[in-house]
Amino acid sequence: MSRALFLHQISMEECGKVELLGDWIASVLSGLDHDTGRLWRALASHEAKNLANAYMLELSEEEKHARQRKDWKGLKAAFTRAKREFHEKSNRAKNAALYVDIVDGNLATPRDRITVEMVAEIAKQNERYLGLIQSRLKISFKWGSEPVEAGELIRQFTERIEQLEKAMPDDPQKVMDVVLDEMRSALLAKKKGKEVGRGEQ
Repeated sequence: MSRALFLHQISMEECGKVELLGDWIASVLSGLDHDTGRLWRALASHEAKNLANAYMLELSEEEKHARQRKDWKGLKAAFTRAKREFHEKSNRAKNAALYVDIVDGNLATPRDRITVEMVAEIAKQNERYLGLIQSRLKISFKWGSEPVEAGELIRQFTERIEQLEKAMPDDPQKVMDVVLDEMRSALLAKKKGKEVGRGEQ
């Protein structure tokens, strides 16, 4: 059980690397400042990978309630806590899977501390993360094949967010909803245009 939990955790940290690399690639393509040294340090940091993975967590009840109330400061604070708790829980479980420790004055081995329920939970989470990360990988590969177009798209996306944030400073959720709707519409129009073009040939 301890080996299974450890391997699932390492798998999830690899998903975190994809998240970190995706952010860095977006910065490079869009011409924004990017610190390669900072990326290397993050890729080697268990904490950085866990915190990156926290963006794929399902919303906590606290976050859901804050969003419903449009309490954006509360939402940010709740997510900060969720990220920290996720990292600490992940790190504790991984260490428990690897090391003999003293718990309540007694020696505790990985076999003593890692349960079937813990492995079932992380296996389910790992399966979800591996599924979600596929879309990130596809986007990164697409950006690699069309770097100029990707860079322009990222710049447009960033500029549009900045415009909407100025127009709706008190509703960041609305900003993201509008931007994502516009992106979906643009992608559908582009796809439809390609299909029409093929049909005319």
